[in-house]
Formats: sequence, structure tokens, C-alpha cells
Amino acid sequence: MATLPFFYCIHGADAPQHLGKIQQISQKFKQEQRINDFIPLTIEDAVSSLAGRFRKNDLIVLLLTHELETKRMEITALLSQIKNKFPESIIVEIIIDNIPFVNDHITLPMDLKPIRNAQDMDGAWKGIEESLNQILPKPLDWKKYLKFAIPVIVALVALLIWKPWQGKSDDFRAAFIVDTTQCAAPCTVNFKNTSSNASSYAWNFGDGSVSSEKDPSHIFERAGTYTVKLVASKEGNQQEETVEIKVVEATPDLKPKAAFSSNKTTCEAPCTVVFTNSSENADKYRWDFGNGTSSEEVNPTCTFNNSGNFKVKLTASRNDQEDAITHEIVVGHSPAPAPVAGFTPSKTNCMIPCTITFTNQSQNGTSYRWDFGDGTSSAEASPSHQYSTLGQYQVRLVAINSAGQHDIARTITVGATANVPSFQVSTSGNDASIATGDDEIDSDDWTSVELSYSVRIVNSRREIQLTVDWYSQERNSNKSKGNTRYKSSKTFTLFTAPPGSVIDEVQGLVLSANGEQYYSGEAHGFKTFPSTGSLRNIRVKFDAAGGHDRQQQALTATLGAFSVILKAGS
Repeated sequence: MATLPFFYCIHGADAPQHLGKIQQISQKFKQEQRINDFIPLTIEDAVSSLAGRFRKNDLIVLLLTHELETKRMEITALLSQIKNKFPESIIVEIIIDNIPFVNDHITLPMDLKPIRNAQDMDGAWKGIEESLNQILPKPLDWKKYLKFAIPVIVALVALLIWKPWQGKSDDFRAAFIVDTTQCAAPCTVNFKNTSSNASSYAWNFGDGSVSSEKDPSHIFERAGTYTVKLVASKEGNQQEETVEIKVVEATPDLKPKAAFSSNKTTCEAPCTVVFTNSSENADKYRWDFGNGTSSEEVNPTCTFNNSGNFKVKLTASRNDQEDAITHEIVVGHSPAPAPVAGFTPSKTNCMIPCTITFTNQSQNGTSYRWDFGDGTSSAEASPSHQYSTLGQYQVRLVAINSAGQHDIARTITVGATANVPSFQVSTSGNDASIATGDDEIDSDDWTSVELSYSVRIVNSRREIQLTVDWYSQERNSNKSKGNTRYKSSKTFTLFTAPPGSVIDEVQGLVLSANGEQYYSGEAHGFKTFPSTGSLRNIRVKFDAAGGHDRQQQALTATLGAFSVILKAGS
């Protein structure tokens, strides 16, 4: 007597009601002596032990729920191992939530509709039980047919005796079984030839295709009802057998099933989360990340900038049907790092008026407060500021964020190495008494006196010197102009620059001679010195004629007030 097969069922913990249904069916099979025993296995038990205990005539049934989907790779590897060892093994996949794992296994229900709704459960399991009845046929009840045993034996003996006298072979029949009679297009149906004593076979699959193989397989590409006929032949005799194969549309009635995962479920703000879409039977997706943003991408990425618990919802849809699923992303908030103030001025020493740009180099600051040390302030990140007064200034920057504040200060020097402001230098009283070259010559002996003034900036631009040249010209005895000239010179230091500076400009120099001030444009004019550079060849002419009394007068040149502009120097 053949050993009865074991009925293994691989299941997850997420479908207890379906496990109960398959147990009810297995109890009937055990009572009818179709199976040895029913053995339910969790995913972990199946992966760890099933390959070692499985035998070639055993049956494996998978209840395809979401939990089995998470272990698809491990289970597929296990089934491949068993198939390689026992090619004739029977593996049945029952769709509860997911699509089938492998195409060449028997898939139930035949219409490929997942058993999700309670109202569909009884009808679906009735169809599954009918299919399993074909896979595990009932054994013959020998007791029931024992009363027919003697007539049958007599008939067989008679047949054996009679057969040699017959001139033909009529002791054969055509028969076959199929692994499924209902499937979704395109589907492969395997035919097992169980004919007796036939020598050739002719298959017609009802879709225009034929075969002469003993045990063919055939792919039905389109939906429809096909009558498959086998004609078995021997010695000119033929027997035929038919079966009807119903092929349905593959996916029109499949409903979408939303599913997704993320690379993180907890993180610190700001954090970026990548979502992986594992939805089934859907062609459109709508994401709501719970933070006011959304997406229609298949596998989107979202950045959560604030802390909180965010309900991320995925809605998968197809053919006006949709399914939704929600997962929670928990985003915490890390304390802000303390600010560190820092800045660099464009210069630390300058000449007034001086503008300095301050470059902010602070870290972790969100706002700033500047004090420029002269009573002014700013809240800009990197401000510019102008100083108009000499002095030293403490410039302070305060960097601020939610964790607190930090400050730093630097010294700015204005004037120590900067322009010295303009100031007045009075030279009143620095008179130069200049006589003629020969005191004995009276007014009748000379006709005119000419003063020549030369002003220079000398001594590495630290001093202003005035040189006065006195010229006189004598008359001939006939009172006509003679050729004799007399000259005397004297040099005066008008101004000396203070330490740390040099002379840049001289302005407003006024000169008078004999108590009378002269200006350019008059007959005996005096030209005012220019404001920059060396001052040279300033001339004043006056008439010395007029009598003996004038001869005794002292001729003087007087310098009035003037202005000197200095600049920094060493």
C-alpha cells in the first residue's frame, strides 16, 4: 500500500481565520485517508526544517498574506530547493493578500482574486476545496467494491483467455489529468498522460495548437473556454478523452493594495526620509506626509524640518479603486548648538574719515547685534561703518540663537596713524629787516629796491623755509639808470611739523612789505601761494625813491597768518 502524503501549510500570524479554513479541509482529507497528517508551519519553522523532512509525494500549501510577503526571498529559495530535489512535488499558493510568488505553482482561487472580504470567503474556500479534491483524489473503497471482486476476476481471466484469439488490441484507453482546469491568462497548463497501452498520442488544445508529446504543457494566451482532447492510438484503434479548461482575464478584477516602507521611522529635525513603495495592482499614487506637503511620485523623498509625530499616508489607486495605508514618522528636535561669535574688519587702523567693513564669521548664529564703540549700532550680519572722529573704539559683535549668545570685541584705531586735521599757524611778528647791500648809498644814488621771496618745503617735508633776497640798483652820476646791483639774502624757518607727521599743503600765506600788504594784480602786487607743492619765486617790487628821509627807514617784510595741512609720516 502506498504511503499517504503529508499536508504542509506555511502560514503567517496575520491570517488565523484562513488557517482555520485550510485545517477544516485537511481534516476531511485525513478522515478520507487522502493524507497522512496536516502540519501547519510558521515561516521560520518552514525555512529551518521543511526541506529536510519533505518527501516526493507530500503537498505544500502557502497562505499568501502580508507576513509571507516580507519573507518572499527565503520562502522562494526553500521552494526552489524542494522542486530541484523533487520535480514532481505539488506546491499550491492560496492568495489571501498578495500576488503569487512563482508562476509555475498551482495558484488558487482559480480567478486569482485575493480572499480579502468576509462575504467572499465561503465561496472562495469552496472553490479551493474543489481544486484540492482534484489534486488529492480519494482512494478506492475496496470494501465497498469487494462484492464485485469475484465477477471482475472471472471477467479478467476470461478476457485473458479470449484475448489471444482476438486479432486486434482493444485493451487500451485514453486518459489524462491536468494540474488546473481554471487559470488566468496567460497561463501554463501541464497535462499528465494516464492512458493505457497506447502507442501514440494526438493532443488538440482547442485554441488551434496541437502536440504529439506524451505529457505536454501548453500556454493559453487569451481568456476563454477551451476543450482539450487527447486521442490515444494503438494498432489502428483510437480512444479519446476531453477536458474543459477555463481561462479568465489576469488582472481586471484585482484591487489595489497600498503598502510602503521608509529608511527611517525616527530621526532628529531636520531629517530626510526616503519612502519605498511596495503597493500591488496600482498605477497611481498619492502621498500625504502629514507636514503640509504631498507627492505623486512612486518612491518619494520628504524632509521634515520640525519636530513632531507625522502620519504619512499613501493612497494607491487603479481603475477608480483605491486603498490607503498610514505609517508614523517620529521627528525629534536636537538642541541648537551654542553660537560662537567671530568677525574680521577690513582694517584696524585708518585715516579719518574712514569706512570699515566688518565680515561676520560667526557660527550657529541666527541674529546679530553690533556696537561700534562710538554710540552707534547695527543688526546687519556684515555691516559697514564710518568713523569721523579720532580715537580708539571697541567694536563688539554679539551672536545670538535659541541656545544663547556669545560676544567678541576688537579694537579699531582712528587717528594714531591717520590724517591730522587742518590747523592754523600764526607767524605774526616774524619780521625780516632787510637793508641794501651798501648802507652808505643814499636815495639819490639808487633808483629801486626789489625783494624776491622763495618759500620751500624741505627737510623731508618737515619744515617750511622762506628765503628773502634783497636787490638794489644804483644810478649814474647823470641820474640815469646804472648797471650796479646789490644783493643780500636771509632765510627764515616758518614752520616745523610735529613728530609723526609731514607737511602736505600750505594755504593762505600773506606777505607785506614796509607795512603795506600787496596782492597779485596790483602794480606792486603779491601773489598768494598755491595750496600744494613747493612755493617759489614770490616777488614784491616797490619804489625806494622819495628823498633823503626815506633812506633812513628800515625796510621790512612781514608774514601774516597761514594754514598748514599735515599727513601721517614717520
